[in-house]
Amino acid sequence: MFCSPIGAVRDEGQIRDMFYAALVRARIDRNRGTGKDLVFHDLRHTFGTMAIERFPLPTVQAWMGHADIQTTMRCVHHRDRGDEADVLSALIEGERVPTGTELSESDVI
Repeated sequence: MFCSPIGAVRDEGQIRDMFYAALVRARIDRNRGTGKDLVFHDLRHTFGTMAIERFPLPTVQAWMGHADIQTTMRCVHHRDRGDEADVLSALIEGERVPTGTELSESDVI
């Protein structure tokens, strides 16, 4: 995925060094204020967090190459829940849920 200008394979250390150099050039501080510095692997977590916003969990699991769904589940708590609580309450109370929501009446068995 990350090759040299002549198409040679770059090793993990080279890719990390390029990432950190890019952070310096972009004036991005690695200190996240959490006691843990920003690392290259954080990009993978960012992808998972963003992907889970729009795609089903099994799809994101496959894209990330996780054998265990629990590994992918680490990204779920970052997902924007929108109006899901209101929609679920409406279903429980027997109200019709507007079509176009994640839980429309077509989803009710």
